[in-house]
Amino acid sequence: MGKLVSVQIVRGLAAIAVATNHVWLSPEGKPGLRDALHIPFIAYLGVLIFFCISGMLMVLTTPLAKPGLKPAARFLRLRIERIYPVYVFWLTVLLCMAGAAALSGYNLLSDVRREASAGQIIRNYLLLPGFPDEAPYRMFIGQAWTLVYEMYFYVVFAIVLLFFNGTRLLLALCVLIGTPVMVAAATGFQAHRLGWANIDYLVTDPLVLNFLMGALFGAWLQQRKRRGLPLPLQGKAPLQWAAIAISVAICCLPTPFHLSFVRNVGTLLLLMSATFLTVGDNSPTRVLRYLGDASYSIYVAHVVLSSVALSVISKLPLPRDIAGVLLVASSIGLGCLSYEIIERPTSAYFHRKRALR
Repeated sequence: MGKLVSVQIVRGLAAIAVATNHVWLSPEGKPGLRDALHIPFIAYLGVLIFFCISGMLMVLTTPLAKPGLKPAARFLRLRIERIYPVYVFWLTVLLCMAGAAALSGYNLLSDVRREASAGQIIRNYLLLPGFPDEAPYRMFIGQAWTLVYEMYFYVVFAIVLLFFNGTRLLLALCVLIGTPVMVAAATGFQAHRLGWANIDYLVTDPLVLNFLMGALFGAWLQQRKRRGLPLPLQGKAPLQWAAIAISVAICCLPTPFHLSFVRNVGTLLLLMSATFLTVGDNSPTRVLRYLGDASYSIYVAHVVLSSVALSVISKLPLPRDIAGVLLVASSIGLGCLSYEIIERPTSAYFHRKRALR
């Protein structure tokens, strides 16, 4: 089946949507182009599809093997090698920016300086969640709350790998991650969202079900690959695009809160439709694929610009929408630079290191 180019493209577009939402600010007191394009909503859908992709790739990239300590440790090590180098670098940059601002007297990143106790910093570096009702706790890189969720998925997946593989692994994964969500829904328990990274909110957040849906889809893809079966809708471009259009329509349906899960399902259908899409090899596709490869760096690195966006925009003699577009382009460029000088070299280093074992 190879690398799913269409999924990489979706991941790149989702990362750019999140970055755009953080650095492109609306004009004061009135809506702007950012609002007309519904950037916040698109970014929200991007986060939903991120979790589906994460679950899918976690299953697809984990070799079938006997359960035990070795495969569990290997899985966790590979995930840490993937997540931490880029994140640690940009968190360090952010904390250095906060320290420099404090020394120079600039009113910049004051919230980070106010909350940056030794314990908070250590837990941020380790991507640990906050305790129940720990109101001050949050991630200094705002979007890193999703990485805390990711680490939760990784740890649970590694625990399950100690004992199960195949169908039983998926069943155990659904039980361990799905049960707290279902119990909370049945009992009416509602944890406070606070900084989005508190453990009681995390484990009961219906958003984690997107990870499970993605994992189940990944297992289905894995079965088709093992049996040598082609993907559905191959060679049927009109049906492929119709499936994407229907998925987007479901994602955009106005749904009441108690039916919000419809949108979560819509993002899974969008991922499935994108997976079935036949992508040609041309210059635009190669650019989009590259942005997909750099998506994680784009997602994390743009904190440097989002943390100063308001200050920059207030000093630029430009309309906010124009300044916002420039900041979006800068965020993409910074993310690609991060990919080239941090993410890609560290990935290559770890790959060479594993090959020598």
